[in-house]
Amino acid sequence: VRETVQASLSEAERSARYGELVHALRDRDEPELLSRCLEMVGELEQAGHHAALAAERAFSALAFERAVELYRRALQLAPATSDRSTLLTRSGQALENAGRALEAAGVYQAAAKLTDIQGGLDLKRRAAEQLMVSGRISEGAALLREVCKALDLRLPRKNSEAFLSIAWSQLRLRLRSPERPSAEILAVAREPLSPAVALRMRCLRSAVTGLIGFLPVQATAIAGVYLLEAYACRDPVELLRASGFQAHLMCMRNPDGPRVAALFAQLDRLVEREQRPELVGFARLMHGTAAYCREQYADARRHFAVGRSALQQGSGANWWEVDSTQIYDQMSAFYCGDYADISRTTPALLDEALRRGRAWSLAMLSGFAGMPA
Repeated sequence: VRETVQASLSEAERSARYGELVHALRDRDEPELLSRCLEMVGELEQAGHHAALAAERAFSALAFERAVELYRRALQLAPATSDRSTLLTRSGQALENAGRALEAAGVYQAAAKLTDIQGGLDLKRRAAEQLMVSGRISEGAALLREVCKALDLRLPRKNSEAFLSIAWSQLRLRLRSPERPSAEILAVAREPLSPAVALRMRCLRSAVTGLIGFLPVQATAIAGVYLLEAYACRDPVELLRASGFQAHLMCMRNPDGPRVAALFAQLDRLVEREQRPELVGFARLMHGTAAYCREQYADARRHFAVGRSALQQGSGANWWEVDSTQIYDQMSAFYCGDYADISRTTPALLDEALRRGRAWSLAMLSGFAGMPA
């Protein structure tokens, strides 16, 4: 009906009608509809502005796929806008949150060319992280090394370098007690990190999550550096994540060791302080992988169920945690003999991983695809 009515109007009549709609909508809170009407009367810059407002609303409502469409529309309508870098960054975040990692990497790299040096480094870091989870390991690692070099951080290229780094960081970590630093951090109010320190911590975290599924020795070396720097910066969230990674990696060698127990105790104290769903989900994932390493597969699945529920409530992109939870849960289900659950859930998980370009998740889950019920 709309198309028929529009076809019956002349160009002047159609423009006049949309002009009336623009006038009526300016006092109403409907930015997407106003954007479309502004586009029809030729006010493209204003149309782009309101498309961006609609995108922000969709992003806040966690409607990330819709936000991606609206950010793209805003960029198309006003390609010369001074906010282009911001819009590209937000579009990349929406793509990342939607799990579309490879697309997010490209958008982040485009945004990096339009911002200042520090902002550009962080956007390149984001791009590197998304490239690695998409399976572009060499490309992502090379980009991350470029960022780390600018921050005076060294990523090992060979296992021999990584083993030396592991030995040095473990020696330094053994000289400190996990209980005392975390108690001190818990006792004081949290202060924001400086932008430079925060960027270093994000780079280390990206390196661990990006490499852990592909180059575990290098990831272990970086995790040790991450934990040492987390102690130094005294940020509880960074210490929480760094403790979890270190405990996870140490569990693969000695899941019942005293250092592992101390790291998990530290992790739990910090989670109790922060009480954020995404951090609860991360902690449950780490506890679940520890139970998996101890061959306590039923306990592992209980941890993963709690973690999955918490991650669904969390804000921001937690795709590494989500992917890891799903992979370890399927492996635990296999050892529990729950083949019916595997055959029921794997097709949907594979479809999502394929649709979103999550190469690591796709490769790991594909082994369960033919599991009989």
